[in-house]
Amino acid sequence: MERFSRNADASARRRALRDLRLSAASPIRMLDDPHHGIRDEAATDPRLPTRVLATLPHDTATATGAATSPAIPETVMHHLLNR
Repeated sequence: MERFSRNADASARRRALRDLRLSAASPIRMLDDPHHGIRDEAATDPRLPTRVLATLPHDTATATGAATSPAIPETVMHHLLNR
């Protein structure tokens, strides 16, 4: 699955991101993907550590995905709502 997460085809990378066999490090790496939709989807990945999730709302490339992540820390969500 890891090799698909590095595939030149964005749809292959997106499918890899949705596969639970993908390593926990891959969604972090995919936050810097050149395709905006993959960055956004990576930001919703429940495998992202809290320390990474907490930084995503501050980046315009990942803020939308992070705001919809069920794993985003409550304190970060409160910060977003009180902007």
